[in-house]
Amino acid sequence: MAATLRIYTSTYQQQQQKQQQQQQQQQQQQQQQQQQQQLPLLKPQLLKYLLLPCHSWHAQVPTHGSTLIAFNGPAIAWLASSAFNTNAGSNVTGQGATGCSIHNWHGDVRYGLALDVGDSVDIVEECRHWYRGSCPRKSRAVGIFPKTYVHIKDLSKIDPVVAECTQVLREWSEIWKRLYVDREAYKFQTLRKVMYSILDSRRELLSATMTQDQTTELQMVVVSKIDWGNRVFRHS
Repeated sequence: MAATLRIYTSTYQQQQQKQQQQQQQQQQQQQQQQQQQQLPLLKPQLLKYLLLPCHSWHAQVPTHGSTLIAFNGPAIAWLASSAFNTNAGSNVTGQGATGCSIHNWHGDVRYGLALDVGDSVDIVEECRHWYRGSCPRKSRAVGIFPKTYVHIKDLSKIDPVVAECTQVLREWSEIWKRLYVDREAYKFQTLRKVMYSILDSRRELLSATMTQDQTTELQMVVVSKIDWGNRVFRHS
């Protein structure tokens, strides 16, 4: 009886060991299959899984298999930029476009370009969910930012003087803050008056309620104020 029990116990242990070995082999095979599925993915296929950057990890089912693969969010954002250079490339349909940031964007992904509301951006590249470009206010640093955070502007419909007013007011606002910090009260108040004057003129130009002669005269006045302000405050 004891001998029979020992034989049964030994047989049971061998079966358990075989089952464990089979399970380990299956796990290794699954891991190898996952690696083989991940390696052939080119840039356009990876960009299909590009979601909003607020998540750290994303899991999607590839079109060529049923295995669930996890992708790191910042890594996908990096793949969306042209820094990940493959033969597939990325679309450049947004090249040469100009946009305006409509939300704050912290740029908390690899190669992300932080934006504040109202920032102007020059777009040089486009993919499914992202733009790649530069911000004049940030020393022309190039990075990526979500499409949903930017409104594309039609430059053909924008008055050049109005666009110049917008750019100048944005640049002068930084000088205005510096004058306040440096306690230069006279220059601070003077620049404030000029900025409000240019802002009112910009509003009148956008209203399109003046005659052609009035518009031309107002444009000349605005340009002269901008030239004067640049001479006085930019080199002060």
